[in-house]
Amino acid sequence: MPGCNHSFCKECIQQWFRRSLQVQLADKVWLPAEFGDGSVITTEMLQVLRREYGFYPVYNCPLCRCEVTQRPCEVRQMNDLINLITLSFEGIVEVEASGFQDDWTSLFVE
Repeated sequence: MPGCNHSFCKECIQQWFRRSLQVQLADKVWLPAEFGDGSVITTEMLQVLRREYGFYPVYNCPLCRCEVTQRPCEVRQMNDLINLITLSFEGIVEVEASGFQDDWTSLFVE
């Protein structure tokens, strides 16, 4: 995490942030009807909330609760190690390079 340097599994921290966003939107009576209950928020929806309603979600580190204002960075060495361990359990000895996917845009608008 930027700021506190805690590390988390990508899927886990994204789930944490999504849940945090849902909780923040749950009590917003001004939430447009087309957003439904706020359980699914797209990048476009987040941009509308920011532009038209001045809504900026607040995310916190699950461990120390420090505010996270930037998307977390990928720890490539940890990813490589996890891939190597996973592949070794599957009986594959080579680590294949995986392409980077930017799926943070539904949580952080830059």
